[in-house]
Amino acid sequence: MRILFATRKWPPAIGGMEVYCNELTRHLSFRNDVKIWSLPGKKNGRPPNLVRQIVFIAICCIRAFVEPRRDIVHVGDLVSWPIALPFILRRSCPVFITAYGLDIVFAHRAGLFPWLYRKYLGLCVRMMGDRLNVVAISRATALLCEAAGFSKVAVVPLGVNLQGRKPFAEIDNNPEVLGTFILFVGRLVQRKGASWFAEHVLPHLPQDISLKVVGAKWDDQEWSAISSNPRTEYLGTLSNERLARLRRAALVVIMPNISSGGTDIEGFGLTALEAAVDGGVLVASAIEGIVDAVIPGETGFLVPERDVSAWLETIASVARWSNEERGAFIERAFNLISERYSWDRVAKNTESEYESATYG
Repeated sequence: MRILFATRKWPPAIGGMEVYCNELTRHLSFRNDVKIWSLPGKKNGRPPNLVRQIVFIAICCIRAFVEPRRDIVHVGDLVSWPIALPFILRRSCPVFITAYGLDIVFAHRAGLFPWLYRKYLGLCVRMMGDRLNVVAISRATALLCEAAGFSKVAVVPLGVNLQGRKPFAEIDNNPEVLGTFILFVGRLVQRKGASWFAEHVLPHLPQDISLKVVGAKWDDQEWSAISSNPRTEYLGTLSNERLARLRRAALVVIMPNISSGGTDIEGFGLTALEAAVDGGVLVASAIEGIVDAVIPGETGFLVPERDVSAWLETIASVARWSNEERGAFIERAFNLISERYSWDRVAKNTESEYESATYG
């Protein structure tokens, strides 16, 4: 197929959307003719500023009216939906757009910008309706899209990069002792649940168990709660190699997410896949897109949100494993992730949606 992919999320900017756009187009290119319109991020890993993004979308809209015919047009996210409009007006080919979750729920927040975005998103639904094909990264995101008024919504869960990951190899020069700490990886915001876990679960665990926290400082209140707790250690942001060693050595890797009341969402939970392929044993809240990133009992464990007893019981169960039981679980999880969550699978599933698309 001849595919045009337009995105404002592109390396060297760092983020889940950038990973998605880069990996999807790379794997699509193995079997298709893929042309990419992209807006590269900054060298420091930050995205381009708002003005550059607006200019990029405007230029893409102009280019769309003169672009030679393609079999498929795919726009990288809902914020960039105007890029899709000229192709729909031309009725030149099926048009797709990817939805992640936050690009829907941001409209539910209070304030001027969310109100403007709500109108902006509503305009997208009214102007394109069922002529737009939406690819949602999880079932939770798909439900949000349907509630917003999009009628053609398909679910294609994300993948993880398996290159260079060796979860069964010995961990050389690793200062940590297996089972002496629990690991949290993620931005320090309330809905990620790090401070909730430290306050409500950690005190009931053996005193020799600490909580190591990896991620960017984001919310001052969350950071204060973590930094003031004597049983937590904040490590900042780490290299992939160092993070992989920590995941492998941790008693469990946690995603204790808590609901935000509809103003934010874990669209998928890529960290869940990364934990498993690095050889960690994952325990996560059974909410939102996380449930599509974990095969319960096979690649990790899901527990009810804010259920302290369930968290303690699951962690205690893992702590009782023998080395053989732990090794068997890690190997099985890695094999399942490799089979079901590769980026090649994401590309093939996306191609299947392309092939079944109609003009609407």
